[in-house]
Amino acid sequence: MKKITLPIMQTYSSTLDLMAIPKENIVKREGHLEIHFPQMDFAESNKVLQTVRENGSLVVYAATSIEGQIDQILLHYFFGPTSKPNLRRDYFLQNILQSESLTYAFKRNLLTKIVNFEELLVGDQKNKLDLNLKSIMTWRNAFAHGTIHYDATRGAEIKYFSGSPQVQALSDDFWNQVESCYGETDRLLTDILQILAKLDSPSPGVDSPSAGA
Repeated sequence: MKKITLPIMQTYSSTLDLMAIPKENIVKREGHLEIHFPQMDFAESNKVLQTVRENGSLVVYAATSIEGQIDQILLHYFFGPTSKPNLRRDYFLQNILQSESLTYAFKRNLLTKIVNFEELLVGDQKNKLDLNLKSIMTWRNAFAHGTIHYDATRGAEIKYFSGSPQVQALSDDFWNQVESCYGETDRLLTDILQILAKLDSPSPGVDSPSAGA
């Protein structure tokens, strides 16, 4: 398979310590000071930004996967398990759930109502899931629409808008938080789907409504 290369806009910012500039680089000429800045090496920043781009791509792609899990839960809840072809189920998926009109936020709110109504999660798991889903959406939008900067002092960061201008430092602590959030959300959504499957399974010794028909 061909591996493609696409143009990517990069924005660099660098902080210089003027006090660290050698005196010989400061020249007085015709009543003005000329400062000759040392040559800047972007090798380290390029390496960091490459990692940021790769991680950011995973953040966006994995968010799509999480949304797909939500779709499967909603399909299971309204149409039951997939045991045979179901044209209405397929139509609902392709023309409603995957429609641009049905937003991620709407799906998240609907999922939360179902979880609360059916008591599919216990304790603080319900609030944790909702908070995680909000964070995932924020990060997805940030890396899809934000601007990545590299500052020589602070390191890599992303600037984006979420209610107001935001700046997120892209430190190892942040990436650990992202990994933990996505992993926990995946486990909770998997648990919900498994619980729904158990609720749909007939109890031992109990015939299904269609048995003997």
